[in-house]
Amino acid sequence: SLYGCCTGGIVASIAKNFPCINFYGFDVEEKFISFARQQFHSANLQFTSDVSALSSNPKNDLVYSIDVLHHIDPYDIALQQVSQSLNKTGHWLLIEPNSRNFYINLLQRRPHETNFVPHRFIMKSAAHHMAFVSKTYMHLWPSFLHKVSPFLVTLECQLEKNSVIGGSVVLDMRS
Repeated sequence: SLYGCCTGGIVASIAKNFPCINFYGFDVEEKFISFARQQFHSANLQFTSDVSALSSNPKNDLVYSIDVLHHIDPYDIALQQVSQSLNKTGHWLLIEPNSRNFYINLLQRRPHETNFVPHRFIMKSAAHHMAFVSKTYMHLWPSFLHKVSPFLVTLECQLEKNSVIGGSVVLDMRS
């Protein structure tokens, strides 16, 4: 399941490559879901804006979310929905803007958004029977750079491990 699938492109691309696995795209914005339904048709792919449907069938192996939680505060509702949707060995892989990164705070953060604070989220997740597995950082270069040299790619792989430099924080949580 992709929690916060926006217009569905990412989950549709993944579903296309794994036709024997069922995929579900969730987003609270009905206009995104309508667009996704019009654009992507596959027997193994469904879209809905009813995020409560995520927790109605607790058999998901993986829930993947990108840039969702900094729009939600407190995190409890998302934690409850995702934790209830996962099977006993399921994982939640989430990617959020790194609030410790200068570029993210200066140019990408909007006034209505909250900072995603990984340690605060990890502490709250225990109450929802979620366990912390790992935390990494990635994406040093801003997304408007569509092509970078091989040297810069290598440099990024080394530098983005620093919690202040990586543009995104990636958490792996387990049910």
